[in-house]
Amino acid sequence: MPEQSSIEWQAPEYEHRDKHPDWFWVVGIIGGAAALLALLFKNFLLAVILVLGAFTMILYGARPPAIINFALTSKGVRVKDHLYSYDYLKSFWVDDEKGEGKRKIIVESKKVLMPHIILPLAPEVHSDEARHYLAVFLPEERHEDSLADVIGDVLGF
Repeated sequence: MPEQSSIEWQAPEYEHRDKHPDWFWVVGIIGGAAALLALLFKNFLLAVILVLGAFTMILYGARPPAIINFALTSKGVRVKDHLYSYDYLKSFWVDDEKGEGKRKIIVESKKVLMPHIILPLAPEVHSDEARHYLAVFLPEERHEDSLADVIGDVLGF
């Protein structure tokens, strides 16, 4: 068992980047053009999905990140009020890119629809402390960012 009963912290759910008004115009124009193209091919459902997707991206891009409670406990990893038990987790990786300020813990889940759980680290949480705590319960394996994470970074999320 680790010396501590848990490691708890608060952090924004994602790193917020201010978006220039041009970003919103580009998302709207690309979404609208793609929807028009779908309509030309008489794919009405795809056109609706593309418009809704562009609208959702614009709303999500304008929203500031919420502050979320995170915890590493002896029972599992807690994000907000949801506890991910160690029985349902495969491994972890502490990504400590100090130069870029994107310190995070990536936990690999056994669930197919949600393979990675990403916990952004607050400045007061020491990477080595989190690594030693999790190593008691899970094996440490290097995890790279998923395609969705890379796309989110490119789009400014």
